This record gives sequence, C-alpha cells and structure tokens, in this order.
Amino acid sequence: MPRLELEKIQRWMQTAIIAEPEPSAARTRRMIRPSATMAPEERLDVYRGMYLARLNEALRQDYPALAELLGADLFGELVAMYVQQHPSRSYTLNDLGAALPGFLARLEGLPSPGYSRDLARFELALAQVFDEAETEPMTPQAVAAIPEVAWERARLTPVAAFRLLDLDYPVHIHVEAMRQDAGAPRPARRRKRTRLVVFRRNYSVTWIELSKPAFGVLGELAAGQPLGIALRRVRDDGTLFPVFRQWMTEGLFQAVAV
Repeated sequence: MPRLELEKIQRWMQTAIIAEPEPSAARTRRMIRPSATMAPEERLDVYRGMYLARLNEALRQDYPALAELLGADLFGELVAMYVQQHPSRSYTLNDLGAALPGFLARLEGLPSPGYSRDLARFELALAQVFDEAETEPMTPQAVAAIPEVAWERARLTPVAAFRLLDLDYPVHIHVEAMRQDAGAPRPARRRKRTRLVVFRRNYSVTWIELSKPAFGVLGELAAGQPLGIALRRVRDDGTLFPVFRQWMTEGLFQAVAV
C-alpha cells in the first residue's frame, strides 16, 4: 500500500476513534470490512470504547479522590466531555489531565463545585510533583557555608518538584483519609482557606499546610525575590524563622544566590 494512502487511512481511523459525532455509516463501511460476527460500525465501536476506557483509567489514576467523590458513572461522563475538548496530544498520558481543574471551573451542574475543583487542583499538583524532574536539594553544608549577613539578599531557587496552592477547602484532609483507609469517612466539605506547599522528598510526594505569612514568603521566594524583601513584604515579626528552618530541612530549595 502506498505510504500516503496508508497515512490517510491512519488519520481517518484516529479521527473516527476519538471524535464526536461518530463517522457516517457509509464512510465506515468503505473503510472497514465486516467480520464474521460484527458489522463495520460495531468493529469501530470496539476501538472507540477501548480508547475512552483507557483515558478514563489514566485520569482515574491521577484523580482518584475526585473519581471517588463523583462516583463511577458521573466521573465517566466527565471524562467523555473532557477528552472531547482536551484530547491526548502526546505519546504519553502523563499530561492528559493538566487542564481538568480549569475545565471543571467552566462546567455547570457539578456536585459540590468548589470542593470538586479544589480537589482536582490538589490532585493535579500531586501528579505533577510526582512526575517532575529530580533536582538535588541544598545540603546542610551548603546552607551553613552562607554568611549570616548574606541571607538578607539571598535568592533561593525551589526544587523542581514544588507547587504552591491557595485553596478554599482543606481537600488535603480528604486525600489523606482516602490514602490511610479506603473505607474511612471523608471529612465534611466545609470552606476553610487552606494554603499548601506540595513537594517531593526522597521520591515521596508530601505537603505542608502553611500560614498566610509563610505562604506569602514562599511565593515571593519562588518568584525570585530576595529573602529580606520577601520577609518585609509579609511584615514578618520574627515568627517565620523556625518555619524557614523547617523548609531548609525538608529540602525545598536546590540553590541559593547571594
């Protein structure tokens, strides 16, 4: 078969599998032969169903708590709508769910919409941090080598596996409960401003809940501001020093420039 003709058939097959609405029956019969037991449309539907099932599985792996919250049927409907607007464009499915929180923000009729969206944002951060490139955190020796007078102008670079989240709901408690015991009751969906830093340490993804000043300082540092300016902008009264030491111990930074 000539190469160009094969490519044309392959492109049609891809479109027929992933696109809505389904291709016309007449076109399908011209492109696909019937089997002993199935019509051309039925044979095509096998692949269409397998494709959607694989995407459902991939998104369920990245969003297990959201899938549990919505239930299998509603989550399946969500996946079908989502992949129509955000089909896979890569050889890997790692990034398939990257646009899901934004998609949920535009979706009407979602149960517990604010909670569901925050849950999706948190689970996306977990997935991204898990897949992020490995960067070595600063060693205690490197930190100790920086003169005390230099910390005022120090610019700290977070490790690559680092995300900051400002949420309206404490959805991390929901995820932790699910991780600890699949049958345990989930927390009530009450609003509570929640600020988190999600990071990976020793190949394990974890998170720390932050106060408003601590979140502000981390945000300033991540944006490239010197430590002294970051502390002044949040009007630190000295209470952040133990928190800063914890961040260094946890390995949140890979480098410092003074």
